[in-house]
Amino acid sequence: YFYFVAALSPFFTNFIKSNPDSISFILKHLDKNYSKFDYLEFLKEIPFSEYKKFYLSNVLRIFIKDIFQIEKKDLCWQEHSYLIEALLTKLFEDFKKENPQYKDILDKVFILAMGKLSSYEINYRSDIDLIFVYADPISKKDRFFFDNIIKLFIEKLEKYFFIDLRLRPFGSKGPLIISLEDLENYFFKFARPWEKLAYFRSRIILGPLSKKRELENLINQFVFSSLDDIGREIVKLKNLLLEYKEKTNLINIKEGVGGIRYIEFLAQGLSLIFHPKIKEPLIAQKTPKLLELLNFYGIILKEEKDFLIETYYFYRDIEHFLQIKEFKPRYSFHPESEESCIFAKLLGYTPDSFRKKLEISRKKVKEIFERYFEEKREDIYFSTLTKRKLKLLGFKNYEKLFEIYQNVISSKGILKDSFEKIDKLFSKLLPYILEGKYKDNKFKNFLKIVQNPYFLNYFYQLKDDEKALKILTYILEADYFTDILLEYPELSEEVFMVNFLNPSFRFPDLVDTILNTKEEKRKKLKKTYELSLYLAYKLSNIDITKLAFNYSLLTHAFIYAIAKKLETKASIYALGKLGGYELLFFGDLDLIFISKNLEEKEENLKLLPKLVEKLKLLDYEIDLRLRPYGSQSEIAPPLSYYKKYFEKVARLWERLAYTKAKDIYLKLKEFEDILKNFLFKKDLTKDDLDEILTLLDKLITTYQSEDPIKYSYGGLVALEFIGYTYQLFYKFKEPNLFKVLNFISQDIKIDFTKDYIFLKKLELEKKLQKDNFYLLEEEKAYMDKIKEKVKNYFNFLKSKLPT
Repeated sequence: YFYFVAALSPFFTNFIKSNPDSISFILKHLDKNYSKFDYLEFLKEIPFSEYKKFYLSNVLRIFIKDIFQIEKKDLCWQEHSYLIEALLTKLFEDFKKENPQYKDILDKVFILAMGKLSSYEINYRSDIDLIFVYADPISKKDRFFFDNIIKLFIEKLEKYFFIDLRLRPFGSKGPLIISLEDLENYFFKFARPWEKLAYFRSRIILGPLSKKRELENLINQFVFSSLDDIGREIVKLKNLLLEYKEKTNLINIKEGVGGIRYIEFLAQGLSLIFHPKIKEPLIAQKTPKLLELLNFYGIILKEEKDFLIETYYFYRDIEHFLQIKEFKPRYSFHPESEESCIFAKLLGYTPDSFRKKLEISRKKVKEIFERYFEEKREDIYFSTLTKRKLKLLGFKNYEKLFEIYQNVISSKGILKDSFEKIDKLFSKLLPYILEGKYKDNKFKNFLKIVQNPYFLNYFYQLKDDEKALKILTYILEADYFTDILLEYPELSEEVFMVNFLNPSFRFPDLVDTILNTKEEKRKKLKKTYELSLYLAYKLSNIDITKLAFNYSLLTHAFIYAIAKKLETKASIYALGKLGGYELLFFGDLDLIFISKNLEEKEENLKLLPKLVEKLKLLDYEIDLRLRPYGSQSEIAPPLSYYKKYFEKVARLWERLAYTKAKDIYLKLKEFEDILKNFLFKKDLTKDDLDEILTLLDKLITTYQSEDPIKYSYGGLVALEFIGYTYQLFYKFKEPNLFKVLNFISQDIKIDFTKDYIFLKKLELEKKLQKDNFYLLEEEKAYMDKIKEKVKNYFNFLKSKLPT
């Protein structure tokens, strides 16, 4: 390590010579990663005279960790940012103690970190960009006094850091500290658009807690408002860099053509422009993280993201070599110089391959930047889409989509005078189409609806309504709901109404509505309710458990209303997802019918097939195989038949299934008693559990490739088996799995409730996307974690069971 330092940095070579004990300190702490609070604790024990030595020893330690890949680069830069922030905080505390006459003023001072310090990616010897804000108003006569206090503190800081205050309001001509009130006035009267980029990377590192939220809100309001000109401002900034830096033969790795600034401006600019679509915090976010988010939300391509992140790390290594040499801010070097050859060797290149890598990287970064922020950039219109544009926009199956697109525009489906409207609607809708995983489906369904003049004219009127555009793209995301809209165009006016988007279901009201709706209109009624529930869920008006509950309630109401209309005497029980009130769209209805006696059975044999047929006409899939002897027996066996079957024939797996049984029409107390005896008369044993786990393993082995969300040890079927066995062991019946999992989390401290919600969301996604569905890597990793918890549960249960 230290031969390497000697070869690269005369400054740190001299530091080690003057402080040989720093070697043992660095080696002792080399595998550690300290937080700001850790550093503050260290600094409390260190005399003021040792601050600089402590600081430099840790800078060198972190640099060695970075270059020798002892720790990830992001974590090294973050730790260095923590070190600087801790030392700055300690110096501020010391300054207050040394100047008690200023304490009341200093207690109301905010220190804003700007640039790379704000995003925890500070260089090893960079300018520290700071802005000072005072929580209370500052009168004109006191401004000079306040400036002098800050000037004294800056002098203290400059013994350790290069301090840059030029990002403050009015730049080098402005006061060193500005009041919160004056900052707000500056933002909305004087600030230039490029300053949004500056404050996009800002973070409060010190200041009064009572006003912290107010300052954060003010910055957010400034950064994310009136962004119409931000693209042009980024191009202007890039052109200024070119004018200044391209006058010499040196390569400026930070501000030169295709350098670090290009990547940062691209990441920050696109994040600002598309901020309404990115559902994660953006201010003070690391550059690689911004690029990841831009790719995830479909704004840049995966290959662009991968290249820009890899190049960003490559550039930052060069930047750090330049700065560590004399421990000064430095960004330029000659590609043919001796130090360039040293950099090449340290990074694993030959001098020629290093220069080639630089040349290709700078050229490609410039090309990607200008793809998004070129002054002559061609606007994207629906009528001029090309295969390349679809690819650049991040569509997965862009070739197939372009083929569909060509068929649509060359057919008579779209009138010529409609293209202007489609272009304007498409340009407004495009950011929402590109958001999330299923942009291909949204574009494909957009091609469906624009062929309908009614929809085109209706949605064109709403093109400036952000909420309406969101609702439209949620519908376009799923073929099923797009087809509902195409089948019933009149629903397009209802989907924006408050009541439609905030459904409130009551069972008696649903039953009455169904009974009062003509039979031929019931399918439309069902689909209308389904669309209402789906949009309420997508808009976060209801969560996934509430969606499942309401959809189960709706299905229950349809079964109840039809049975009542037919005047059937059979008792109807639901099992499976409907029994637990966990049903989602397209789920099978597991039903059993029970006759009280043989006489009633004969009548039910005539009516129940009609009930089943009417439910199928509503697109419900009916499964009656959970009755005794399955499909080989009569449709509605009498009560005595169930009793005999449960006592003599029923198998263990049927005990599992019947824990979900719930009455949905004509509850039968005698059946409830028979069922309770069947489920809980026998204790659950280890042999039973072994048989249950064998069944679970067989289900997963058979069906996992077809449906991993359900059939895997990290999937829903594993959680269902947990619910079954827990009920049989503790001898209580609760059909709703979420409630059972909640009992488990309170009882044995293994929390599956969040896992259940995660999997139910994926289940819905898979149902709606069908063959388009896919899992992200982070989703697969989460399911692996669930798998481990499932194993822990069954091991726990096994330890409790008798043989």
